[in-house]
Amino acid sequence: MPEMKRNTLHFLVDLVSALIMLGIVATGLIMRFVLPPGSGAARRLWALNRHEWGDVHFWLAVAAAAVLLVHLVLHWQWVTVMISRMLLRRSPTEVPSRLCRNVAGAALLSLVIGALTAFVFVARNSTVTAPRGQDGGPAGRAFRGGAAPSGEHLYGSMTLAEAAIACGMTVDELRERLQLPASVPADHRLAWLWRDYGLSLQQIRQIVLQDQLPSQ
Repeated sequence: MPEMKRNTLHFLVDLVSALIMLGIVATGLIMRFVLPPGSGAARRLWALNRHEWGDVHFWLAVAAAAVLLVHLVLHWQWVTVMISRMLLRRSPTEVPSRLCRNVAGAALLSLVIGALTAFVFVARNSTVTAPRGQDGGPAGRAFRGGAAPSGEHLYGSMTLAEAAIACGMTVDELRERLQLPASVPADHRLAWLWRDYGLSLQQIRQIVLQDQLPSQ
């Protein structure tokens, strides 16, 4: 590839990387300060709620990973040479053989893939499920008759199943309290109830709080 075209390609890759990183920072600031946790679907910025901005944030991260891969490919020879020199303790002026560079590249890819695999494995096996009560229901039933929570323990990112556990209810009981059809799945997120049924997170909290208040 001619040097001029290669430099142009490097510049475009770096420019796209910078724009994507700015997008990641901007969406992160939006979710932290403009649409903070708990805002659910009731608050929107440019027609998107917090969880939809979370999707944008995620896909920007995917794009950043893709551009990073392109950047790595463009500099692959330099990367393998540097790794070979560090592993073999060669002189900075000595160019390692093709075999050494290939082994170094394979070792780098194996390390990255292994680290990602280990992270996913650890994350999946570190997931905590709420304990069940003696009656087989969620242990959260202890909320009833006790100190009434504020409802702030519910978040738009929760599914109906997670919210039911947090509230000390079964999913069917929560559907009944919220007057939702039985067809609403247990993995339906609370934030989506605004879009599908006009039910805001604040309304959900108020309904649940009324159910959890000790009877007079």
